[in-house]
Amino acid sequence: MFKVIVAHSEYIDTDLALSHILEQCHAQLDGKIPRAAILFSALQLDFPKFLQGLGEAWQGLPLIGCTTDGELSSCKGFGEDSVTLTLFLSDTVTFTAGLGRNISDGLGESCKQAVKQAKFNVEGDTKLCITTPESLTASGQQLLETLKGELGSDVPVVGGTSADYWEFGTSRQFFGTEVVSNAVPLLLISGDIYVSIGVESGWLPIGETGKVTQSTNHIVQQIDNKPALEFYKRFLGKHAQPTGDRPLALVDKDDKILMLRAPASVNDEGAIEFFSDVEVGSRVKLTVADRARILNGSRLSIQSALSGFPDGKQPEAGMFFSCAGRKVVLGSRIAEEIDIIREELPLKMPFSGFYCYGEIGPVNQGSNNSLFHNETFVSVLLGSSDVGQNPSVDNQSSDINSDKANIESELVEIKAKNQILEARLNRLQKHRIQAEQLKDQTDSLYQNVIKEVEETNKIILDSIRYASRIQRATLPDLNALNRVFKDLFILWEPRDLVGGDIYWYRPWGDGHLVVLGDCTGHGVPGAFMTLITSGALDRAIKYINPGKTEELMNRMHRFVQEVLAQDQVEGESDDGMELGMVYINKQKDELIFTGARFQLFVFQNGIVKEVKGARKGIGYRGIPSNQEYLPNTIPITANLDIFMTTDGFIDQIGGKKNRSFGKKRFIELIQSLASTPMSYQKERFRVALKEFQGPHKRRDDVAVMGFRF
Repeated sequence: MFKVIVAHSEYIDTDLALSHILEQCHAQLDGKIPRAAILFSALQLDFPKFLQGLGEAWQGLPLIGCTTDGELSSCKGFGEDSVTLTLFLSDTVTFTAGLGRNISDGLGESCKQAVKQAKFNVEGDTKLCITTPESLTASGQQLLETLKGELGSDVPVVGGTSADYWEFGTSRQFFGTEVVSNAVPLLLISGDIYVSIGVESGWLPIGETGKVTQSTNHIVQQIDNKPALEFYKRFLGKHAQPTGDRPLALVDKDDKILMLRAPASVNDEGAIEFFSDVEVGSRVKLTVADRARILNGSRLSIQSALSGFPDGKQPEAGMFFSCAGRKVVLGSRIAEEIDIIREELPLKMPFSGFYCYGEIGPVNQGSNNSLFHNETFVSVLLGSSDVGQNPSVDNQSSDINSDKANIESELVEIKAKNQILEARLNRLQKHRIQAEQLKDQTDSLYQNVIKEVEETNKIILDSIRYASRIQRATLPDLNALNRVFKDLFILWEPRDLVGGDIYWYRPWGDGHLVVLGDCTGHGVPGAFMTLITSGALDRAIKYINPGKTEELMNRMHRFVQEVLAQDQVEGESDDGMELGMVYINKQKDELIFTGARFQLFVFQNGIVKEVKGARKGIGYRGIPSNQEYLPNTIPITANLDIFMTTDGFIDQIGGKKNRSFGKKRFIELIQSLASTPMSYQKERFRVALKEFQGPHKRRDDVAVMGFRF
């Protein structure tokens, strides 16, 4: 025989609430003795007295539970100020309870203590663990992982963490006749029991997937190597702030939601504090949902649990764990969750549950790997092959009997006052509903805008990614450069998907020409300018004799001004580029450098010499078309290293004093890497810039070239 009884009371007096609960239970027990109990309460009762009363009714009864943010049951539906008691009866199902104390002092010892007290046998037939732990003094995620380690992989864990009505001060857990805090109570169910679990939220993932690159437990400092807040702003606008109605989704490789994390606060550095842990490396997406979608998440959770129940078997009871944050977002529509439960479950099936600070359950049907959730609805269905009848109790028939007239007479005056308060509450409720309807309309409009923006962003990003492939295809083949130099590296990092830095190579006569340039702008405008630069070089080199880099640069300068109409009065563009050319003539053992607002760094015998180019760039409206760019000849000798860099590296802000990387630090970096392979130097340049940059944004595109003779 397997039977579940649910009692639910909204009496705020401890004695009345206890009497009401016991009366409902005895009316359904028919003289039988319960084997276990779960107690939920959002009321501020005298809990020691209440539990003592239950203990006197059923001595030694295994009982767990906690304080909540509201209850739900098959008796009264939804209650914000109420208490529910669920009793389990069976001759074939075994119930054992355990308690782990002082979880803030060590999760390992506390979980081990709870499991041991519950007489868990790893080789036994334990089918389910229900837990209602504290989460304000320890990480709910870490507690769950520790508990799973004690129970093994074959026992699913479900439940929710205790709440204290959004005070975030001290919540309570119940165990037997004890009222505790900072603890983990659990109930193990073994034997002839069928269990099916459904987990859904209703939130819809949106935008690009990000990767958590820095976090400490529940605080996420960086996503995609940028302040976590920037991830929200990227999709929701520059004024976006993390809010509970837009949780962060942790997704799998197919972008399916594994867990949600509700944000709690954000600090001045853009780090976001969540209500549970987010590990480094987690794939994340933003989410949106309106109240209809959230309610549908509850329905999908129940349907998932029903579909997973063994064929030919009928669930006999349900337990539900919903997030306190969902309750806030649903507002006046919260009671609709009860309607959905009743619509989906078999008629008159008993159920109970509560609103918690964190929900526990496996996300995949048939899996025992439970996860810790926020903003989620967990459905647990129970049944047995040996079923007893589960009668439903008419709430009205179980009210306090008329023989308590003395108590009722004392309440007459209170009831009269309550009528006045109810009238005021009704007016407030109407205003609340109007405000919520307005918010629904705003949310719907906002989601439509987000969807349109997301679609537009996808089109733009796809286009830019395609442009990035084109831009990379125009860059020289490194194999050709490797045949020219003894050793070389090129570090090319656009700030965005495409950028305004360019490197270029062509054989030229008996020698080779290498170019590094920095065009005005970055992103798409900068990328357009690199195409103009490449085209101008390809065009100009046809007219100039090999080695005449000063003439090549001048001809290129005129071509750029011509293309951008800078030689015309009506021309609007004042763009151009800074650029360095190195012509290598190995027959003469010399190289020729010509720069346009560009410098060359020559390293030999531990000394770095800077060779400066002209003070004018290429293009731009204010530069004469006959601008001179003077060549610099440098003998090629053994162990000669040459470096060029765009200003994105040197001008990057960072360090303890928030200053630029600077030319001095750049030269010292060259000296520190003396005689090391160029491939190693490339990595050290990249790491040095990243470490110096720290949490600051990348200011510009970066390109550095180094080669050795």
